[in-house]
Amino acid sequence: MVNRDHLIGFLRDRIWFGIKPGLEGMHSILSELGYPERAYPVIHVAGTNGKGSTCSYLSAGLQSAGLKVGLYTSPHIRYLNERIRLNASMIPDEEFLEGLAHVEPLALRLNLTFFETVTAVAFWWFAQKQVDVVVLETGMGGRLDATNVVDPDCSVITSIGLDHQQYLGTTIAAIAREKAGIIKTGKPVFCGPVPREALDVITEVAREKEAHLQVMEESDDPFLLKNRRLAEHILHGWFAGRQIPLPVGFRDHLDRFTTLTGLEGRFHTIPVNHKTWIFDAAHNPDGIKALQKAWNHEFPHTEPVFLFGCVGDKSVSDMLEGLKGWVTSLDLLVPEPARGMTAERLSEEATTHGFSFRSHQNAMGAIHALADRQDRRPVLVAGSLYLLGNVFSALETAGWVKKSPSGLTIYQ
Repeated sequence: MVNRDHLIGFLRDRIWFGIKPGLEGMHSILSELGYPERAYPVIHVAGTNGKGSTCSYLSAGLQSAGLKVGLYTSPHIRYLNERIRLNASMIPDEEFLEGLAHVEPLALRLNLTFFETVTAVAFWWFAQKQVDVVVLETGMGGRLDATNVVDPDCSVITSIGLDHQQYLGTTIAAIAREKAGIIKTGKPVFCGPVPREALDVITEVAREKEAHLQVMEESDDPFLLKNRRLAEHILHGWFAGRQIPLPVGFRDHLDRFTTLTGLEGRFHTIPVNHKTWIFDAAHNPDGIKALQKAWNHEFPHTEPVFLFGCVGDKSVSDMLEGLKGWVTSLDLLVPEPARGMTAERLSEEATTHGFSFRSHQNAMGAIHALADRQDRRPVLVAGSLYLLGNVFSALETAGWVKKSPSGLTIYQ
């Protein structure tokens, strides 16, 4: 019988270790666990934006062949369990805690971070469930990311943009080199549309590793359609390489990717009190740009009622700059956890960039204010995954949307 409170406390303590790029700890714990990450084939996915939806499309497509698909993504929106899935089902609380109890003494001895610990649990659980294949999303970067201990069937780079510059470098080329660190010798690599300076670096690394590189051409498609096309391309190659005929229901499964994988927050539409609410995980300047394109495709000539908030370590100024010419007014809400963001700073940034705005103290107050407003335009919630989680939870508490399966509430 595991001690739930003790284990959750242990995992919360790992948060204080922060982000610690490097693979030594992961190699050590996986060695002591018997290398669970070697028990199944892996598709490894990195990129600045588009990782989550691409991974979900991949999982849905693989499920069309009747495969048991492990899916590892991050961060989560509401529950830690969201990060580790078997097909559409989150890892149950008791099984996550069992895995955590299994790795706890090793994580303590090796001083593993929160992300390293959760990644080790995921590798262990996928082996326990005897999955047929795992779709594995990097946490940040690639070269020194805790997931980069696998020998994947193929590697994927969805996009390259500026984010996490304090860890990955301040230029597109530097960030591309970190992401390209997941490319493995002799293994194919698939790349979404990226800037020229990023493609030059990725091409160089692929050539050094003798890895066959396939690059998707840029298009004017909304970001979800781009990511679907990339996933289809990867899956055609993966099925062919495994000598599996393309399943009859392949495209139908891709159409139902959110249902088949539990993905939320990627231009996710929910009816709320006779209004349309859209939730999107855009949390950096490139994400905002892609969101605007998707919005204009779905709602041309319509300005959203925009509930915006972001955490303190993101480039709020650049994101707000990206909203100019599309949005004139904002509803502001600081997410929880805020990572250093304050209501005062968020308001100052909105003022500096020329937006009119209303500030809200909490998610419950925000949803009631938006619901009471005599405005039939669609509501858009974006800027932070934490913000999405706060608003989802408030809507459920208010009884305005159906409650989703619950899990462990732990934020990094």
